[in-house]
Amino acid sequence: MLARRAAAVVGIDIDKQTVKHTKNKYLKSNPDFEVGSITDIQIEGNNVFDVVVCFEAIEHIEEH
Repeated sequence: MLARRAAAVVGIDIDKQTVKHTKNKYLKSNPDFEVGSITDIQIEGNNVFDVVVCFEAIEHIEEH
């Protein structure tokens, strides 16, 4: 849904198999999927994103 409206979308998941599956399922050019932790996002720059959306992640963070 996000990729239909956004110029670019970056999805981050800590599980390599999930990222691999997602890359193979969503073949449009504007979503990108990366392995990483939401507590240590490795994307350089300031003001990179207009919107950040988080689904089903809070319960997996040990240090809130």
